[in-house]
Amino acid sequence: AAAYVGDVQMVQALVAGGVANVNDSDADGWSALLLASSQGHSRLVSILVGLGADVEFRLDGDVTPLQLASINGHSDSVTILVRDGGARVEERSADGKTALMIAAANGHDDAVAALLDLGADIESKDKNGARVTLGHETPTLARR
Repeated sequence: AAAYVGDVQMVQALVAGGVANVNDSDADGWSALLLASSQGHSRLVSILVGLGADVEFRLDGDVTPLQLASINGHSDSVTILVRDGGARVEERSADGKTALMIAAANGHDDAVAALLDLGADIESKDKNGARVTLGHETPTLARR
């Protein structure tokens, strides 16, 4: 709950006091970094990355913190996860989508721009052959 609401002091206290490991997950499979990334708590994301949180930890074997930040358009968290945490921009979800595909499909231009700046491959295709297209408006996924 502390990571979900972005309570930096509580998370730091729990980890420092040995009550929680930075990579622990709750009963639903959510680690602190997954929660912070999904909610856009970039300061907490940065702290967790600095404490050694696993940036490739997957929720139910599917999505990573980077993909969750991308789903919700949290470009600051996207940048921290890749630049500071070493998250792989081309890592794929269970359905074959990259963070760039996910950000584009959800209309998050800032996250798309951040991912492109961080080296995301605009030509990548998902399992169904869809790829990101950049038009005059919001980037989308298109079949080719």
